[in-house]
Amino acid sequence: MPAKGFLAKSQKDNLQKALKYSDAYGGKLRSQFTQKILMLLLMNDGKTY
Repeated sequence: MPAKGFLAKSQKDNLQKALKYSDAYGGKLRSQFTQKILMLLLMNDGKTY
């Protein structure tokens, strides 16, 4: 399991921007993309659920 805060600030900012603009894509791809970004951001905050 990665340590809390493993993402650099710029990486976190880029993921948050990608999440914000992920609505431009449709269907299953957007859903998987969004889910993976959310998982990374939650793991970065120390959440494991």
